[in-house]
Order: sequence, then C-alpha cells, then structure tokens
Amino acid sequence: MDKETKIVEHLKLIQGIITRMSVSSFNIKGFTLIVFSGLIAYGLTENMVIIFCVVYLILLMLSLLDCFYLWQEKKYRKLYDTRRKAKTTDFSMDTSSFNTKVKFRSALKSIAIWPFYITLLILNSILLIIVWC
Repeated sequence: MDKETKIVEHLKLIQGIITRMSVSSFNIKGFTLIVFSGLIAYGLTENMVIIFCVVYLILLMLSLLDCFYLWQEKKYRKLYDTRRKAKTTDFSMDTSSFNTKVKFRSALKSIAIWPFYITLLILNSILLIIVWC
C-alpha cells in the first residue's frame, strides 16, 4: 500500500469515529426528550414536585454526557485535520495530544448543546412553578 492510500484509509477510519460520535449525540438528545416527556407527564398527572426535581438531575447528567461526545468529536476532527496534512501515517487514533487545544468548555458553549438543554430546563421550571402553586 502506498503512502497516499494509507493516509486516505486512516482518514476514513477517523471519519467513521466522528460519524459515530455525532450519531451518539443525536441519540442522547432523542433519549432526553423521551425521558423528559415521560417524567413530565407523570409529574403533571400525579402533581408530584419531586419528579420535576429529578428531571433537573437527569437533564444535567444527560447534557454532560452529550457534551462529552461533542468534545470527543471535536478532538477527532482535530486529529483528522492533522492527519490530512501529514505526509505519512501510523494509523494512531490517540487524541490525548489535543486535550490542551480542545477544551471540554468548548463543548459546553456549543450551539449544539445549550439551546436544547436550556429550553428543557426553562420548560421544567415553568411546569414546576405551575404544579407548586
């Protein structure tokens, strides 16, 4: 196998990981909506304030998991960009060298994360106030 073919194959492997990370992030958002709607429906029918408090915890955990997948995806995108410019490849998938360049905070600030979860938090807060009163 020549050098260019090796680089292309390595880029395909990295792209596959990036795709899996983005699909996982999408699946987490779908799972969040299902759990959110189910718990909200149960909390409204039973008038249980504790359910709305549990929703806050679940939203926090799932948003952090979503941020983790986005953070990993960003690191693999950086690896892809680095390998794209390289003359040779060793098929390494190690992204630890990008931990200083791609911070977890950047995933938290992403437009793919905060509007979705903030909307659910606001909706949960409104419904909590309605049930509380």
